[in-house]
Parts: sequence; structure tokens; C-alpha cells
Amino acid sequence: MSDFTGELEASFVSYGGGTELNYRFHKSPLKIAKTFLRDRQQIGVCVMDCSPGMMAGDRYRLKWRLSPTANVYITNQSYTKVYPSREQPAYQIQSFHVAADARLEYKPEPIMLYKDASFRSDTEIYMAAGSVVFFCEIVCPGRVLRGEVFQYAFYDSRLKVHYNDQLIYYNRQFIQANHLEEGSGFRRLGGWGGYTHQGALYVFFDQIKSEHLASVRELFQDYPQLLCGVSLTYQHGIIVSAMGKSVWEIQQLLDDAWRIMKAQV
Repeated sequence: MSDFTGELEASFVSYGGGTELNYRFHKSPLKIAKTFLRDRQQIGVCVMDCSPGMMAGDRYRLKWRLSPTANVYITNQSYTKVYPSREQPAYQIQSFHVAADARLEYKPEPIMLYKDASFRSDTEIYMAAGSVVFFCEIVCPGRVLRGEVFQYAFYDSRLKVHYNDQLIYYNRQFIQANHLEEGSGFRRLGGWGGYTHQGALYVFFDQIKSEHLASVRELFQDYPQLLCGVSLTYQHGIIVSAMGKSVWEIQQLLDDAWRIMKAQV
């Protein structure tokens, strides 16, 4: 019997010039809402969680598989809210298998880390030749209007990307932030400074070139209140990252960068 408290599996195939969901499995509290068409070729999927959020000891596993030339956009219903879980961290493991010439766009709502929350996340992406992946994530420091700024216990996130069975990108971010005082730890100059929210857009495609950086950098001029950066990865990738003091500003920047990169890729 599975030790995961929530599970979801789905696979997609290209059919008649479009994409359809041909297999799904879910275990409460996770489920897939009815799919929807975003355009003639792309299918959209919304992940629903019938619980109020991830509680102490919750373990979620999600598996996604895209067949050749499938085109899928994945999002979720609301913020991923992580409740106090200091002694029993919440954990999410997620994998994406993107076959040749398939396109994945993954754009969930932000992660919200409540006071005393502990959260681990492991994500692996497996890409075949010609596939394209857009992957976005935003992390909030807590319920800011309640004064919960960096009062969570820890946030531990790992992202691995494989292209033709070769590991081309690996990132781990581990933050122990509970009850940090202003000016201490990573809040000091040279660390996060006065910023509280972070976000990133990852784009992986074997035709990514250095020329793609220029148009994104020009975009930063419209967001002087954010700390922004864009860079190429070791192979086949580009990352747009931002730090700010509110979610909506980072979302707007990453949305604009998303549109620019989507037009170019």
C-alpha cells in the first residue's frame, strides 16, 4: 500500500492535431479538474486539492507523461499552502516525462509557507530530443499581512532536468528561515537584503541561444523595484529569476518573460 497521502498520475497523447488526456489516476485529496482547450493544439489541466493545504506529514506524489508532439499546460487551483509542520515536514515529489517534440508548460500558483512550516520538494524532468519545457515557481515567505515573514522552519527544493538521459541541470535551494531577525542571516546586505519573495522561470529547449538573453534583459527596465537576472544554463536552458516584496510584481515580470520566450521558442 502506498505511503503517499495524495497521488496523481496523468498521460497525454497527440490526437487529430491536438492533445487529449488518455489516462488519469488520482488519490484524494488530489484530483484533475476537467481539461480545457487553451488553443487549437494545447490542452490545459488544473490540479485540485480538496484539503485546505499540506499538513504535517503529508506526502504528495505526482507523475506526468507527455507522448510525442503532445502540448500541455498545467496549473493548479490555488496557492500551495503549507501549514505548521516542524516535526513532520510536508513533502512533494513530482516527475515529468516529455517525449520527442512535445511541449510542457507548468505554471502553478505560488507556494505559501505558513509560520513553522517545513516543506521538501523534489522535481525531475526527463526530456527527449526536440521537446520544450516551460517551468515556473514562486515562493512566498509567509502571510505577510499577519507578520509571518520568514517564520517558517525550512524550505528545501530540488530540481533536476535530464535531456536524452543526460543530467543537464540541477538546482537545490535550502533555507532555514524560522524567526530570523531583520539584518541577520540571509536578510543582510549581500543576501536577500530587504526582499521577501522569489520567483523563477526555467525554459529548456535544444535551440536556446545567447541571443535570447537580450530581449529578456530589456524587460527588466520596466521593473526597477525588482532584483532581476537572466542566464543560460549548462546546456539547453535559460533561467529568469526575480526577487521582490510582493507576489503580483514577480508574477507580472515572469508572465512577460514567458510571453517573450514563447514567441521566440
